[in-house]
Amino acid sequence: MNIRRIIYIAAIIIIAFLLFRGFEGNTSLYLTGPEPLAKNELLTDFKSPKFNSIKFGNPEQIYKISAVLFPENFKGEAGDTFYAEMKNEQNYLTIMYLIVETDGNGEKDRLEYIQKDVWENIKLPVNKFETYYWENNNWQKAAE
Repeated sequence: MNIRRIIYIAAIIIIAFLLFRGFEGNTSLYLTGPEPLAKNELLTDFKSPKFNSIKFGNPEQIYKISAVLFPENFKGEAGDTFYAEMKNEQNYLTIMYLIVETDGNGEKDRLEYIQKDVWENIKLPVNKFETYYWENNNWQKAAE
């Protein structure tokens, strides 16, 4: 084998190794999105009083939170959906929320959830979701 060919191959391997080692420690080169929204963070939001007096319908009725449902593949990232069930004495609502990425106004972008859809008197199949019920002023995970 030609000695020149061996030297070229060795030089290429050394350069590739040095380039790889240089990128390994520099994580700023990787694109990272905002931190995902954790289920506990969302459940804490739904503990707030604003979810215990949602007005909906004609005539207007007041609904209170009864459950939050997360799909099996929920990661808390932009594009994920989850659902909240609200109820009053006679009816119930299912509200679909969508997680979206918002501009951080000069800071790091962040994730928020927005109301995407509302269904009156439609319940989702609980066995298809990780479900948390609001009972005794606390979230209780449904038994599987």
